[in-house]
Amino acid sequence: GPFLAAGGVDRKVRVYDRAEEFRLTKVLDDATDWIRSVAWNGPLLASGCNDEIVRIYDASKEFMLIRTLGDASDVILSVAWSGHLLAAAGGDQQVRLYDARE
Repeated sequence: GPFLAAGGVDRKVRVYDRAEEFRLTKVLDDATDWIRSVAWNGPLLASGCNDEIVRIYDASKEFMLIRTLGDASDVILSVAWSGHLLAAAGGDQQVRLYDARE
């Protein structure tokens, strides 16, 4: 894809434009604790956070937050896409699957 995303302890996801020498394009600051994982699926960007919430942003809509998934009972350690399915692994030793089409 055209973008690179990175999250960290400052609770922000930073999005860089690869076509413009990795210029900082957007800062997403919806999280209330540090970001542990980010993953792309086409224009969709998922982030997993210590605040137990998975957030999905849409790059084709100026990185609008389009969905929050907050049914975890511990930190989100990792997020990964497989087609339209998003997997979120948590500190509660559970892996949750979400269908991005819903």
